[in-house]
Amino acid sequence: MYFEWYPYESFGLDLVTWVWMLLTVFVIPKLLNHFGDIASICWFWLMLVLLCCVQQWFFDTDSFGSFFGMLRVLSWGLFLFGPIACWIVYRWHNDSVSQRIFGGLGIVLTMIGVDAFWIEPNLIDITNYTITSDKIADPIRIVLLADIQTDAINTQTRDALQVAMNQHPDLIVFAGDYLQHSFWKDYQANIQPFNDVLIEYGLHNIPSIVVEGDAEYRWGNQWHALFENMDATILDPSDRTLWNDIEITGLTMVDSKNGVVPQYSSSNRFTILIGHNPNFALQRPDADLYLAGHTHGGQVVIPFIGPLITFSDLPVDQVAGRTDFTNGSTLIVSRGIGLERYDAPRLRFLCRPEVAVIDLLPQP
Repeated sequence: MYFEWYPYESFGLDLVTWVWMLLTVFVIPKLLNHFGDIASICWFWLMLVLLCCVQQWFFDTDSFGSFFGMLRVLSWGLFLFGPIACWIVYRWHNDSVSQRIFGGLGIVLTMIGVDAFWIEPNLIDITNYTITSDKIADPIRIVLLADIQTDAINTQTRDALQVAMNQHPDLIVFAGDYLQHSFWKDYQANIQPFNDVLIEYGLHNIPSIVVEGDAEYRWGNQWHALFENMDATILDPSDRTLWNDIEITGLTMVDSKNGVVPQYSSSNRFTILIGHNPNFALQRPDADLYLAGHTHGGQVVIPFIGPLITFSDLPVDQVAGRTDFTNGSTLIVSRGIGLERYDAPRLRFLCRPEVAVIDLLPQP
């Protein structure tokens, strides 16, 4: 459950986690002296698993939220209290081999935590794609901004907008998930600041196409105010528009997830299909270019395994970057800019935020 008097949405869960894990590591020296390091390690993991169960029973109202809460608890346990536990075991051992093992593990966990929570989320990649077509008369540059997904206008948001403007786009595509809050009062309070920062960085002077994401779906059409006083075409509900002789179709969150796509009107025009959730690409609808976000590229990518969580039905090799299909369509899925909010741990690992730049060029 959420309580509006908390300083922030996950304050209660964080408070319980810190107290629980501090008590857990406090007991470790006593276990070491009586039972050894194996029992101490088992104790640490047992308490962490129990804490995951406690957060599900007491702090969330549905399984989706409980899943994010579990990840938050595990992140605190591994990357903050894990190194503390390793340090305690390191000090208890006298032999150099054990000290190297536990000291090294503590250092690795600390380095991963620092990178995932503080470094990578603020390192924005610029990914360039080039698409040629005989339907394109003159070069066009599109900047794809997906999953800005913030609960406050922070430095990372500003940096991403500045990066976008530095690419000198002809068109900006906003692919959903702009602000994310649990309560309408918090969402409403940030609408004007979000709109102000878009205008501050000059995005109001660039033609824009805007579609709905998961974070907007719950607020009806009130999120449209995020893009007031801008040269923005909001395609909500799902609709088509013509820009620079390019036919662009935008999908609602539900339509993008379920693959409900309107027919395009002319095969002679270059066609772009935009949806927040890339599931619509599974249907291979008629369009030259598909643009999407939603997956965050997994947000956490494990070496040699790939992203563990994408919340998409696409194969994992298609949830980020470019995929060229045999029907002639190209899918580009952005890793997004921001982070999952609510109870989710705010981290990225081997999956930096991204501003995607697509150059449409005439066929040589």
